[in-house]
Amino acid sequence: MPNLLQRAWWRLSGRGRVIQLPPLVRQKVAQRALLLYLNEWWNPLEYWRKKSSHQNLHQARDIALLLQERGYACDVVHYKNKQFTVDRPYDLIISHRFDDRFLRVAKPAGARYLCLATTQAPQVHNAISRRRHDEVSRRRKGSLSHFRDVSENLTFLQHADAIAAFGDAMVAEGWSRNFSGPVRTFNNWPFEIPQPQKKDWGRAKTGFLFLASGSQVHKGLDLLLEAAQRLPQARIYVCSYFKTEKDFGALYHKELFESPNVFPVGRINIRSAQFQRLLADTAFAILPSASEGSPGSIIQCAHGGLIPVISHYCGSRWPESRLIEELTVDSVTRAMEECLAMSTEAIQQLSHAVQQRVEQECSREAFRRRWEEILDEIAGPVDIMQP
Repeated sequence: MPNLLQRAWWRLSGRGRVIQLPPLVRQKVAQRALLLYLNEWWNPLEYWRKKSSHQNLHQARDIALLLQERGYACDVVHYKNKQFTVDRPYDLIISHRFDDRFLRVAKPAGARYLCLATTQAPQVHNAISRRRHDEVSRRRKGSLSHFRDVSENLTFLQHADAIAAFGDAMVAEGWSRNFSGPVRTFNNWPFEIPQPQKKDWGRAKTGFLFLASGSQVHKGLDLLLEAAQRLPQARIYVCSYFKTEKDFGALYHKELFESPNVFPVGRINIRSAQFQRLLADTAFAILPSASEGSPGSIIQCAHGGLIPVISHYCGSRWPESRLIEELTVDSVTRAMEECLAMSTEAIQQLSHAVQQRVEQECSREAFRRRWEEILDEIAGPVDIMQP
């Protein structure tokens, strides 16, 4: 019965369909594009169900619309659709985790293939994540699951003309170790949500918000919890999926649930009044992660005026960010101590600068502009017929 329900939901959500979108303008030579990423946005019920959960759904829609605006007839397929078969050639392929068995049909001579990367390069990502899990297992004398291993089969890159990746130059360098073509990066963007109307900066300066999803060790929650024991003056609000990771909760039960300065919130809706209260009660967004590519959680918090305190593995390093030099408890502690030593005036100034940075470089409009630049470079400028 569960399998039948899953298959039914797969069809109803639109994931099992090929969404065929017409061009919005006419090219002098008609062209067709294939986008293998997310396609739930085609189904209004599924789109509204997930509209506030993750930016990727909206970004997939933006890329598809951009292709239509450039005159492509665009087929959109969910990247997990194993039943999809190609029966026509494409002039442009944009793909997340593309199956290279389709390339003989889908990519004729002269076609362009752009790999869409939402993480760091798999070898980089996996090596750091495994090392972090091994460190915790030794330090706490317990075993933890590996939640975020990524396939290291990169044969599809042999056919790629370029990579477009979430993140910064550090992310690009990781992909370039296994790929000689151009690697172009772009930023995530935040949801537009209301800002706190009032903020007691004297209190907020001791507040740190940890906003993440799953794989708590990968995200660095273990390091943060251990650092919190050394800094009783700091307040740490943990908003993540820790409740679903029983092995982590068992190893860190005391630090997470019994520490007077740690508040285990759990999963949170960023559009809720509760999230607004947390933005008003904190000054810093902290993420000692082992691997990210322009993390949406940090950019969302920065949109709300929180100063990022991040590892250099986060793939989104700004001058206004406070850097965690190494993935160790000592390094996280030092970074938090530096934050706690800042004056209220300095924190307010940095908060304003961070919000300006997000507005200029991480808006939805900036995302579209950057993708236009990438498409111009990789696929070439569009030759549109004049009306």
